[in-house]
Amino acid sequence: MRSLVLLVAAATLFAQDAANWPQFRGPNSSGIAAAGAAPPVEFGKQHLLWKQAVPEGHSSPAVWGERIFLTAFDAASQKLELLCLSRKTGAILWRHGAPAEQIEKTHVVSNPATATPAIDGDRVYAYFGSFGLMAFTHAGESAWALPLAMPRTSHGSGASPILVGDLVILNHDGIVGGYLLAVNRKNGKEVWKQVYPAPGGRRESYSTPILWHDQLVLHRAGVVDAYDAATGKPRWSLLTPTSGLSTPVASGDTVFAQTWYLLGEDDQRGTL
Repeated sequence: MRSLVLLVAAATLFAQDAANWPQFRGPNSSGIAAAGAAPPVEFGKQHLLWKQAVPEGHSSPAVWGERIFLTAFDAASQKLELLCLSRKTGAILWRHGAPAEQIEKTHVVSNPATATPAIDGDRVYAYFGSFGLMAFTHAGESAWALPLAMPRTSHGSGASPILVGDLVILNHDGIVGGYLLAVNRKNGKEVWKQVYPAPGGRRESYSTPILWHDQLVLHRAGVVDAYDAATGKPRWSLLTPTSGLSTPVASGDTVFAQTWYLLGEDDQRGTL
């Protein structure tokens, strides 16, 4: 089990209700809180408001108003879940399982519940590599489900869904057969699907796409790509020695992608 702990002063908690944290790394995966937010600078028992035990998982909590959402995996029962907790008390308000026929294999330090939910004013959207996409109302009523074939990866899925207008965008990548997917957020129907090119070498990725102007920018193994957000058509591509792990960030007209390669930079590798 893991524990979800709220370590902020009560005054700060209720003052920031309007500042939602709707997806992985917050608005557009920027990691930047709303203007005027006052995060705690000290952590300790004196700031503890509540503590709630939940099943294991690697997703980040996403927040909308008075509710916190996260994904979880119970190894004993092999159950994948989307959980909704009260922001005020930590009580589990509702939980729904993903009916996966089998659980994907992951790296020893990873977990089958890695994707952070995405939220808007109507629904919460969750992804499990073992099942696919699912959507619920904030009250816990099922809105739709879209089963997807389990991706073939080396270490398990890592990407989280994002929202772009009326689209739920998902990087459904793998060693073979990877694609960028857009579905209608209201009914879960596919709007477009862009299959990734498969040149020689590995091109899998574990990162979450971001929206930059009218483009979706994605960091994959060996490349940083951009796709038209409305149609999924490729816009540009930058080849670079990278393992495709990190999610890019954008600031104005600049996109930053932290690249890393298992064997080091070209000039640091010896000749065989």
